[in-house]
Amino acid sequence: MSTVMAMFPLSVVALPGSVVPLHIFEDRYRQMMQTLLDGDDAMEFAIVPIVRGREVGGGEERADVATKVRIVDARVHPDGRYDIVTVGLSRCRIRAWLPDNPHAWAEVDEVQDHGAAAVGPERMADAIDMVRSILERCAALGEPVPEIPDELASDPGFAVFQLAALAPVGDHDRAAMLSIDDVGERLDALVRALGDVDAVLKFRES
Repeated sequence: MSTVMAMFPLSVVALPGSVVPLHIFEDRYRQMMQTLLDGDDAMEFAIVPIVRGREVGGGEERADVATKVRIVDARVHPDGRYDIVTVGLSRCRIRAWLPDNPHAWAEVDEVQDHGAAAVGPERMADAIDMVRSILERCAALGEPVPEIPDELASDPGFAVFQLAALAPVGDHDRAAMLSIDDVGERLDALVRALGDVDAVLKFRES
């Protein structure tokens, strides 16, 4: 069943399970925040990756798959700007873009994963070890790194997104993973992206 959601185009890719802080300064999105915080108990909207173009001013090319997020913290500045923190909930696919009023709106469908049975505990454990090793190497090079939680989500598809959010992979790779419905293929995409990071780290460590 389709629903209409407020949309926030962003050059940074939000993933289900990721924590994304946002600084809201453009007038139309200030209005969106005010509406969400004042009148929507769920405080949910969707962040859609920008494929081409800029965040400010409109006219950007947007991806077909977005991440529904919930506002978990918000601060309003005296001049009307907002600093908010969002948490990624789930994916949605854009069925149709609606006219801006005043910000972006879209008719969206929930996206269901498939192929999770192909991702057994061993494959997931190997991916966790890869991410942990890469983060340890980044830390040894003096970079700040996040901690891997003691337990990831029991849903393999969501857990892959959690790892992708923690790993130092690029937004291009994250956007590709966001668009993949098959969990095994999504995990393969993460492993390939981690391989690219590994190659960069080996060069820096040499």
